[in-house]
Amino acid sequence: MRKALLLTLTLTLALLLLLTSCSESCDGHKDENGNGLCDVCGESFEPECSKHTDANKNYLCDVCGECLHNDEKGDLICDVCKICLDHDDGDGDDRCDRCGADYDLVCDGEHRDEDGSLRCDECGSCLDHDDENGDDKCDRCGADYAYDCGDSHSDHDANNLCNECGAPVEHIDENGDCICDICTVALPHTDTDNNCVCDVCAYEYAHKDLVRDCVCDVCKVPLEHTDNSNDCICDRCNAAMEHKRVAELCKCSRCNATVHLDENGDGKCDTPKCNAMCFNGHRDENGDRKCDVCESCLTDHGDDSDLDEDGKCDVCDACITHKDENNDKICDNCTICIEHADKNGDRSCDNCGANVDSGTVVLPPHEFN
Repeated sequence: MRKALLLTLTLTLALLLLLTSCSESCDGHKDENGNGLCDVCGESFEPECSKHTDANKNYLCDVCGECLHNDEKGDLICDVCKICLDHDDGDGDDRCDRCGADYDLVCDGEHRDEDGSLRCDECGSCLDHDDENGDDKCDRCGADYAYDCGDSHSDHDANNLCNECGAPVEHIDENGDCICDICTVALPHTDTDNNCVCDVCAYEYAHKDLVRDCVCDVCKVPLEHTDNSNDCICDRCNAAMEHKRVAELCKCSRCNATVHLDENGDGKCDTPKCNAMCFNGHRDENGDRKCDVCESCLTDHGDDSDLDEDGKCDVCDACITHKDENNDKICDNCTICIEHADKNGDRSCDNCGANVDSGTVVLPPHEFN
């Protein structure tokens, strides 16, 4: 009995000496091989982790082994440890809509953080995402940072994605210039009233003319004609275009057509030394069937009612029907040869002396325009 007591005392003293020696020789435990024992003194200990590191990118802390969480699928369930990263009970059935946990047992509906770690003491949910290293993952829980930006979205890019969280957002155009006030990207114009003017910023659209009638298909306004061929005919719709008159020449500078001008309405060209008249049509205000300007006969000489008994026009006295009472083949009215004849073969008309071929040629009647 005494020997047993002495042996126990000896072992106790030896253990105390060992612990004293360890505490004196071990300046902070180290466990580089990760076996849970101090590499210096061999004592079992749990490493204290002041800041998680993950050199091998497996989302487990290299120091303490805690899961740093990864949520590539975006379902707020950690891909590594499978815990729910943010409980929610939208349907009010007292169970988390994501993981099915009893919501009454998970924080009683409210997260608690008594140790100030910004992780819920009961369910471990991250209470405030942060991304100081800029890897688009929460430094605290590893969740995709796109799930925590609130509704501010203070800055976004041209693709309507928040620069902070990557969530889709709407462009803002408070000054109505069709340029986003945040990312300065050009916004699409709108034209609900089809007047080819943007309803927001008054930008004027380019007109469309697929019908090729020189009328805008959208707003129906007439469009300017084009004449690349310089013929005063529109290349698009074939409409006649206004001439570009050179006054002193009475010519169009584009198509070289004759273009007279009558601004005072007297029926005569206004250009000095130009004797053109009635280029816009004859006029007969007194009804005598003669033009009041050029005195031309306005009948067509084709109606027997215009003829007098001598076969002449009642208006202008022009010979319309030849008359040859003495049968000399010379018209009694207009004194022209009615019928050439060359009986002696001298190639000279026996009636009027004109050069003719042999034989008898009956001349056609008068032709009037």
